[in-house]
Amino acid sequence: MDKNLRLSILLKAGGNAVGFLRGVKSESDRTATALNSAREKVQALQRTTKDIGAFRKLEAGLAASRGKVEAHRTELARLGAAMDAVERPTKSLVRAFELEKTKLQEATNKQNAQIGALAQLKAKLEGAGVSTLALGAHERKLTRDLERANSELSEQARRMDLVNSRRARLDQARGRYDKTQQLAGTMQGAGASSVAGELLGLV
Repeated sequence: MDKNLRLSILLKAGGNAVGFLRGVKSESDRTATALNSAREKVQALQRTTKDIGAFRKLEAGLAASRGKVEAHRTELARLGAAMDAVERPTKSLVRAFELEKTKLQEATNKQNAQIGALAQLKAKLEGAGVSTLALGAHERKLTRDLERANSELSEQARRMDLVNSRRARLDQARGRYDKTQQLAGTMQGAGASSVAGELLGLV
């Protein structure tokens, strides 16, 4: 077959070079968008998983703080009763009473801070569709969702690598083609035919 005719058929089958380049760019853009979407989904699921862990830890801390507050209240009441039982309490008893009051106040402040933080975290979780009354069920669902999201992220990353590789090879082939002849001219010679064939081989 005449080289010019063969080359003309090849180019018509693959479309013109400019259009093909645009098609590759469009494919690259779509893949990049899908990759970013998959990455954002994974990150959102990871944040929610982390928030559930923080909620559980904060709940445990609050329970411990409540126990300390109750213990300090009990001790303060005991010391107060001891002071009331005597006409003139000793200095050591007074110091112990005042120290216990300070400890109770500190424990109460910590407890209140934890209650506030827990309320904020609860609202954040509920905003993500997670009920704090069924954390176990949500954790199991998150685990499954995260596995699927990670698989999708890996697949989109693989596609992005393929697109980038394809685009790089196309750019190289196009560069060699441009050196062979001007786009407005007629395609002549085995070098141009070879490069055009390479371009179409990337379709």
